[in-house]
Amino acid sequence: MDNNFWKSELKKCSLDRTRAYMMSKYIFRKPLWSGQVKLLNAMLKRDLTLSIKSRRVGYTSLMAAFTACEMVLNYDIKRPNGKTHIVYIAPFVSMRHLFLKQVQEYIEMLPEELWVTNDSPRLLEIHKCSDNGLYLELGEVKLMATDAGTVGFKNSSSKTPSYVIYDEMVTQNDDFDFNSSEEENWRKISDKTVIGGNPNHKNEKFYNFAKEYKAKYGDIVKMQFEDNPNNKWNKISPWDRMYSDTHEFADEFKCEIFKLVKETL
Repeated sequence: MDNNFWKSELKKCSLDRTRAYMMSKYIFRKPLWSGQVKLLNAMLKRDLTLSIKSRRVGYTSLMAAFTACEMVLNYDIKRPNGKTHIVYIAPFVSMRHLFLKQVQEYIEMLPEELWVTNDSPRLLEIHKCSDNGLYLELGEVKLMATDAGTVGFKNSSSKTPSYVIYDEMVTQNDDFDFNSSEEENWRKISDKTVIGGNPNHKNEKFYNFAKEYKAKYGDIVKMQFEDNPNNKWNKISPWDRMYSDTHEFADEFKCEIFKLVKETL
């Protein structure tokens, strides 16, 4: 294919700020699912996006693909305050490591014609830093996978991240608070914050945060089980039978948010 084609493709990728075109054509190589599209559109319009997800709907993969596109499209843009930072926060070191590996794999899937030149920087290996922090650099962009709270700030070394992405922070944590001073500060300093994961009916702090969010933004993005065409509602029954606690099933598959006393938003 000639240079004009790739110039046209780069323009399409750059102008689509949701990155849906770039992801669907070059990474997933199929149309995005409806819940994924809703999330990307919300991220474009909001400085804070809350997504409640079912299992098996591709939130983490979508965020990894989005991050890969952002890194490739911004890798050669020098900024006055230094590198562009994207921060990924998940509850376990293993999740953070897997996210960086997935981003690296997705970057390598993107055609070199869209971004590589003779003097372009090459993708570095994943690096470890103190307190379980991990980072990946591509030119002028640095992806940090770290903890929530003050430890995250220490590892990030960034005053103005372009994105802070949370993944499954409350799923197994009955006390995690997005309204804590540390997490509020992440939202304050970053251009955009994205929160995704299963809800947790045992975490009342999350219920209150989601209620405040809904009052401000009007709706919460729900990535539902049926958004994945490989998930059929007639196949959900075996999953249902695996849960003795119907509240836990609602947390992980029904995108419901409620307190210990069920109060669905």
